[in-house]
Amino acid sequence: MRAFVVDGSVKTPSPRSAGRMSKKPNPRPPLLACASASRGARLGPRVVSLALIAIATVATYWPTLRNSFLAIGFDDTIVLDTLAIRQLSWANLRALATDFNQAHYVPLTMFSLAVDYYLWGPNPFGYHLTNVLLHAATSVLATLMSATRSASQPE
Repeated sequence: MRAFVVDGSVKTPSPRSAGRMSKKPNPRPPLLACASASRGARLGPRVVSLALIAIATVATYWPTLRNSFLAIGFDDTIVLDTLAIRQLSWANLRALATDFNQAHYVPLTMFSLAVDYYLWGPNPFGYHLTNVLLHAATSVLATLMSATRSASQPE
């Protein structure tokens, strides 16, 4: 049996009458199809621009992956000499959250370094890769926030 689409409805010939058509509602009206297509068209350039920002950020910081830890008393001392980041245990996590490290209170940084040490050990590549990915995510989020903020401002 052949079906025809007329005015957004699917019409099929009735078995009782060869000349008449019976109407069946279309599960997706054309108006919704156009609305979703136009939304996809608007979303495309936004996603592409955010991807380009992330790619540019990664390309900018990519050369740092070959570097070692800085020997100026921060990277090497914190990563290599802080025992609390070497194992993800409750006692170590509590120490990271409550103790000062070299006169600085940076619990989120210390937790990030502990996760990096768990994943990468003392290999600088992993720490630098984490930083590159965090920079890319931050640049995308900052762009989204500024676009949202500028869109909500009255003209």
